[in-house]
Amino acid sequence: MTEYVGVDGCRAGWFAVSLSATGSWRFDVHADFVSVWARYEDARIILVDIPIGLVESGQDGRQCDTIARRYLGRVRASSVFTPPARPATAAPDRLLASAINKRLTGRGITIQSWAITPKIREVDRLLRKNKKARGMVREVHPELLFWALNGRRAMVNRKSRLIGYEERLTVLRQSFGPTKEIADAALAGYRRSVVARDDILDALVAAITGYLGNGQLSTIPDDVPTDAYGLPMEMAYFLP
Repeated sequence: MTEYVGVDGCRAGWFAVSLSATGSWRFDVHADFVSVWARYEDARIILVDIPIGLVESGQDGRQCDTIARRYLGRVRASSVFTPPARPATAAPDRLLASAINKRLTGRGITIQSWAITPKIREVDRLLRKNKKARGMVREVHPELLFWALNGRRAMVNRKSRLIGYEERLTVLRQSFGPTKEIADAALAGYRRSVVARDDILDALVAAITGYLGNGQLSTIPDDVPTDAYGLPMEMAYFLP
């Protein structure tokens, strides 16, 4: 069965939504990304909301982050965090990681970027070791995906607010009929201490993007650079 999988980090680990080519769906929670890969390694594509290609040093950062902020505009640009340089991700705490990152890039590490660093490490380690995974697991940013599905218009409201949740759900329902059914089932199936409402939205928009694009997606930048380990520094999206 051909599957299109969207994955987002959650409090319990990783929340995944899988859509089949025929429109059937399922979702589950995994403690680590290795488990996500073991479950979905035969999927058509796995789109994950986590930075993948990482810089080693330099002040310019990743082009995809810069372009995504420009596309999203003033209101949603702050949702794009700058990931640490790879050497900083190995640090045991934010204070040391920030010092390493500042020496390498001229920037410290924000609380938000440090919060996702353990998950960055998980995905980075898997992709560096697993050639098959490198061909299937791709980075997305949910707000860029909503921007694309909404006619290149960024969302107006924060996704953490109910009005923002409903705004995004409306965009998704226009693209994929069972959207609300899936979201409601996930909300009923997990406590918010396990999977937050935002996590459901973000994994769902990634899965729908893969489904609509049948794995054929646009990227920013158009000419995708790779990092020191050959991992693409890109964000994928689908324009209807």
